[in-house]
Amino acid sequence: MPTRAATSAVLLGLTSVAALAVVLQFGGAPAVVAGLLLTLVLPGYAMTRGLFPGRSLSRIERGTLAVTLSLAALALGGIGMFAGGARLSRLSWAELGVGVTVVSALVGYLRQRRRSDRNWSTAETTEQGAVPKHPMALSTRTALLRLAPLGLAVLLVAGAAALSWHSASRADAVAFTELSIVPAGPVAQGAAEREVVIGVICHEQQTTQYTVKVHNSEGFQSSFTPRVRNDATWTVTAKVPATGVVVAELYREGDKTPYRSVHLS
Repeated sequence: MPTRAATSAVLLGLTSVAALAVVLQFGGAPAVVAGLLLTLVLPGYAMTRGLFPGRSLSRIERGTLAVTLSLAALALGGIGMFAGGARLSRLSWAELGVGVTVVSALVGYLRQRRRSDRNWSTAETTEQGAVPKHPMALSTRTALLRLAPLGLAVLLVAGAAALSWHSASRADAVAFTELSIVPAGPVAQGAAEREVVIGVICHEQQTTQYTVKVHNSEGFQSSFTPRVRNDATWTVTAKVPATGVVVAELYREGDKTPYRSVHLS
C-alpha cells in the first residue's frame, strides 16, 4: 500500500508540473485544458487523497470533492495572494494549482503510510469464536478529519466576507479633490478684466494644503495657497483678463505637476 500511495503522489506531482509547462509554453486548446486541470481537478483530487486516506469513496464522491475542494483552494489561495500583495495573473494561478497539488499529494502519501504502519503495529488476534471489540466513540483525530470539509467551507466564506469588507472600505475612502473656475457674472463691454470664482472641494480624508495657480498665454499669473479641511469647500473671487483662455491648476503639497487643471475661455 505505501508503494501504491507513493506512486500516486509522484504521478500527481508530475502531472501538475507538466500541466504548468503546457500553460506556460503553449496557447489555445492545450493551455485551456491544462489550466482547467490545474484549477478544477488536480488540487481537489490531491486534497481528497490527503483528507480521506484509505477511505472508500464512490466515483461521484471523488468527482464532486475534486471540483469543490479545487474551487475552495482557488478562492482561499486567491484571497491569500491578494492580501499578500501578489499579482494575480495566469502564472500565479497556475503556480497556486501546482503548489496545492504537490503539497496535498505529499500529505496524502505520508498519512497513508502512517495509517498502514499503524494498522500493522496495532493488529491483534482474537480467540476463536470471540467477537472483536470496536470502539464506539470517535477519536478526536477522526472527528477533526470529518469536520475538515466544513472547516474549509467556513474559511472560504469568512475569507470572501473579509475581502468584500476590505474592498468596500477602500472604495469608500477614495481620496480626491474637485477644482472649478466659473464666471462671477457678466463682463462689461470693452472691459479689460472679468471676475471669476475659483473653488476647491477637499475629499482627501484629511486637511490638505493646496496651491492654485491661475495663468494665461499672455503672461498673466496669479496664485493662492488655501488650506482646506476634509469635506470642506474653499472659494475665492479673482480678477483675470477679459479675453483669452484662463487656466487654473491645482497642486497638493509636494506635487511637482498639476493634480487638477481647468480652463475658462
